[in-house]
Amino acid sequence: MEYIGICANERIDPTPEADGYAAHSHDSYEIFLPVAGSFEFEVSNYLYTVGRGSVLLLPPWVTHRLVVKDSEPLEYLYIQFTPRAIPDESEMLAAIEALFNRHGEGEQSMRRLSGESFSYVYAAVKRLCISSTKDVHEQFFRILFPVLCEILAYGTPVSGKYDGFTKEPSRQSTLTDQIIEYISQHYADIQDLSFVVDVFHYSTVHVNSLFKNRLGVSLWRYVLHIRLDRACDMLVNGIHASEVALSCGFKDYSTFYRMFKKSYGITPTECRRMGKKPEMVR
Repeated sequence: MEYIGICANERIDPTPEADGYAAHSHDSYEIFLPVAGSFEFEVSNYLYTVGRGSVLLLPPWVTHRLVVKDSEPLEYLYIQFTPRAIPDESEMLAAIEALFNRHGEGEQSMRRLSGESFSYVYAAVKRLCISSTKDVHEQFFRILFPVLCEILAYGTPVSGKYDGFTKEPSRQSTLTDQIIEYISQHYADIQDLSFVVDVFHYSTVHVNSLFKNRLGVSLWRYVLHIRLDRACDMLVNGIHASEVALSCGFKDYSTFYRMFKKSYGITPTECRRMGKKPEMVR
């Protein structure tokens, strides 16, 4: 399932590599459901050993990374939903608040479920992954709400292994978060990196180093990633490719076309016709 502000996907990696999963963050809440394989999961300054029966709960903008332990095939499901996509329903909002926002960044980001509860959550998330209903947004949250209730009622909170660094956010991590938030709001207007100096009064060299250390990509690559990701959302929603290019900050359609095809392996028009968000190829 792919739609503006929400998604649900299943992933199988038959030959996982240690450097194949970079640390990253995004503007969505995420529920990550391991199904098969042996791996760990870094969330901020904490490390979790995960497996079938585990559920990871990740709030927006928290840095996280899957850590490969061996060459055993991996299988997992995940769903994401942005804060702006959540219906304004008190019970839904209360469940999200309780699961995602009532502990420090990275602390108690995992819950253990019994076999029965995990089977229920797995079946519900799997259903979202293969859903093709027209009322996709309504169905997503209609299925998600009982999943949240199940995890809240029967999931046992687990604290991750503290990696030895300070729990308090450093000035550098706070700066990175502020710039990420700025990019999420102004990605269409950013034409170069001068905003770093103009808005945040830091050098582009310094900030670029922070992004590479924390997210594994340069600052400009991150800006382009956000643009292309938003472009995918608009294309899947049926908006014409030329309009998408202008709305997402590309100076001309040819540049947008070239970068989109290089990143996704298909053209913007093909993405629009497919009606589904493609996987990045680079």
